Amino acid sequence: MLGIVLEDENHDKYVQTIAGNGAASGSVTSDGQSTVTSQGIYNAISASNSYSTTETVTTGKWVDNKPIYRKVVVLNSHTVSSNKILFDPGMTNLDVLVSATGTFKYVNSTVRGVLGKEVNNAFSVVFDEIKPDAVSIWVSNDQGDPFEYLVCIFEYTKTTD
Repeated sequence: MLGIVLEDENHDKYVQTIAGNGAASGSVTSDGQSTVTSQGIYNAISASNSYSTTETVTTGKWVDNKPIYRKVVVLNSHTVSSNKILFDPGMTNLDVLVSATGTFKYVNSTVRGVLGKEVNNAFSVVFDEIKPDAVSIWVSNDQGDPFEYLVCIFEYTKTTD
């Protein structure tokens, strides 16, 4: 048997057992606790670990109980101009920006990095400004080299929820 810790609407925790074959045992109990099928668990994990260039709803909730959306923006062969990279992330109805992360690699180089971290004690690539329709990324050492790729991951809530 396998168990998973779940939380009900009153924030009380309980253990849900799952049979060895992946099928959940039981169903909704008289005290309101519900069982979860293996497919339900798989769907929840898949949704929370999904990275797509189209806007997706994660399984997460923000502090105001609004759903958290995720969108990935991929820029290929993008050249830095005046230490800035500008693009439209297409985040419609942005309310709260929960997180913004990213990674990059320069063309013809072994240099890879994570946005917001200094690379090789030499330069930084950081988010400068984030708006629903305009993102600015600042590159501290603009040598005119294009990025092979620049991937940005945004998580946010929406005004429409």
